[in-house]
Amino acid sequence: GKHHTRAPFGMKKNTDGILIPDEDELPGLQMAYELYAAGKSSDLTVAEMLNKEGYRSKTGRRFSKETVRDILQNRTYLGKIKYQKYKRRSDGSRSYEAPIEWFDGQHEPLVSEELFNRSQEVRRKRAKHRQPTVKYNPYLLRDIVYCHRC
Repeated sequence: GKHHTRAPFGMKKNTDGILIPDEDELPGLQMAYELYAAGKSSDLTVAEMLNKEGYRSKTGRRFSKETVRDILQNRTYLGKIKYQKYKRRSDGSRSYEAPIEWFDGQHEPLVSEELFNRSQEVRRKRAKHRQPTVKYNPYLLRDIVYCHRC
């Protein structure tokens, strides 16, 4: 039930290795979820707002839309711990093909289930596939009449 990597944004580890809220980052985390769940902000606008407020990621960098996307999809904020079986490929590199499992952690949730689900629903609505533009014009006599060079 313990988190084994670096604590995510909004959290820190206590002396026992259990995640606890980071009082300096917690308002930024809650602001990010509230803005996105309202449906009027994108990952980029949330990142810009966090940067404007002076928040920095755990590595000390400015927020990007990718880091905000990872934060808003992280189930660790629900009190869960991620587990993925460690496997190696034949060349010695790690394989990430094993399924990811989520278990209850020893830490308290920082985001309500309802708020997390609202933000995921907003993400699903925004993820509509858009068709690419047509790359050629549909000419009337295409594949029927050819020029003398073709």
